[in-house]
Amino acid sequence: MKKKLDYHFLWYGVHVLDGSYSTFSGVPAFISTLLGLIELNKHYGVNEKVKVKIFKHPVRPGQNYYSFSILISVAMFYSDLSGWLVYYDCATDFSGFGGTLYREAKKIIDDLKSKDLVKVEEISVDKEIFKEYLKERSRISIFDTIIFSEKKRPLEDFLARYKGTIFEYIVYHWLNESKPEGKVKLNTWVEKEEIDCIHEDEDVIEIYECKFTLHTDKIDETIDQIKRKVSALNKVYNHSKRVVPNLVVYNVGSSEHIKKIKEQGINVIIFRDIIYQDRIFVRKREDLMKILDEDLGFRKR
Repeated sequence: MKKKLDYHFLWYGVHVLDGSYSTFSGVPAFISTLLGLIELNKHYGVNEKVKVKIFKHPVRPGQNYYSFSILISVAMFYSDLSGWLVYYDCATDFSGFGGTLYREAKKIIDDLKSKDLVKVEEISVDKEIFKEYLKERSRISIFDTIIFSEKKRPLEDFLARYKGTIFEYIVYHWLNESKPEGKVKLNTWVEKEEIDCIHEDEDVIEIYECKFTLHTDKIDETIDQIKRKVSALNKVYNHSKRVVPNLVVYNVGSSEHIKKIKEQGINVIIFRDIIYQDRIFVRKREDLMKILDEDLGFRKR
């Protein structure tokens, strides 16, 4: 596989930016660099297409992590000093924020490709194999510090970073198991609004906004957020289906806040109660409660 990656990188060196830890050094940096190179080519009258590689890292069927790469051409009269900037592990096609980043990058790439300004190649490669390859080939030693630091990163940091996504997946699993009729979808975009979970049948669309912790200072913001999503669905479906808004929370907060949300026509689902009561969670209840109460930080150890 290393020889194949050498071939895809045209035997040039690589410089790695780790998008898995810092968002700004991932897709935002990739897009800025790509658009900057396009403008430079226009400025200098260069007709050569910018070379872009998309590295797809499969997780499970239909779900992938992504790294992006751009060739920075530096051709001198005496040598070729070109190399690749690699934006490592900076997007996904299945998670909330990571999915947003992927769609943003893909939209820019597809637009430039339609204008014949970029040459794009997509390569599928296991993320760990790709990481090991980049460790060997990177010309900048700081890359090793970035990659190795992943192993030292406390589990708590990882869970804190992804607890919202983890909670969304648990709710999604519950909906799939408890609502066999109709369709259940995760992280759906409607009119620029991202909806965590949707259950849709012939007459009704239920939306589920998932909040692991209901922050007291963001109650109004949460209500407005849900109302925007209801409006977006009503617009798309032209009121042909009844839209039912639900807020799913684990760390509940005060009863007054719950009352305020319900007064706005939003159902509030206390997911702790669901776990205790629903037979779906019987076998995994203890393990799941440990994850939610301890590992994700609701109950102090």
